[in-house]
Amino acid sequence: MDTPCYVSCTIPHYKLNAYKDRVNNTAKWCDHNKVLPHGIPELIYNSPEDFGALDFKIGIEPGAMDHIRSAYINPSHTVFDLVPPTLSDHLASCYDHLGCPVITRDSIWGVYLDMLNAIQLSNDLPAEITPTDDDELPLLANHEDLHFQEDDSGFYYMGGVRGGHGIGWVLHIDFYV
Repeated sequence: MDTPCYVSCTIPHYKLNAYKDRVNNTAKWCDHNKVLPHGIPELIYNSPEDFGALDFKIGIEPGAMDHIRSAYINPSHTVFDLVPPTLSDHLASCYDHLGCPVITRDSIWGVYLDMLNAIQLSNDLPAEITPTDDDELPLLANHEDLHFQEDDSGFYYMGGVRGGHGIGWVLHIDFYV
């Protein structure tokens, strides 16, 4: 069984589809300095010859990408460790406890809520998600705390403007004449 991925996209898929359809099926503003064809991108893509454009698509054999991946990508590299191993083991245990439900777009919210409940009721939380008494998360190994400068109001500024001293004076421009 493949280990489920515990990272879920927070943007509903239908919104992404609606955005894609709006962008690809709407003509862009004409830019006379542009050499590329003007019109609706989806139509230009499907029939470039109707817009006086040449088709510069490069065909790639399906097996070529698999060969490139196997030759140049090390799947055990740390960049692919999105979830720390101890947390992954704990989440896999909670997922197994739920009976390994099938995750589909219709069931993902229910599985998420069941996983959240299982994690909250768990007695052996890994260190990465164990709450502390002072309500502060500990820093990860080899990381430093952010520089901040607290002012009299109790607010603090985190950033690098003016060497970390804050914005100071702000230039106000009146856009309404």
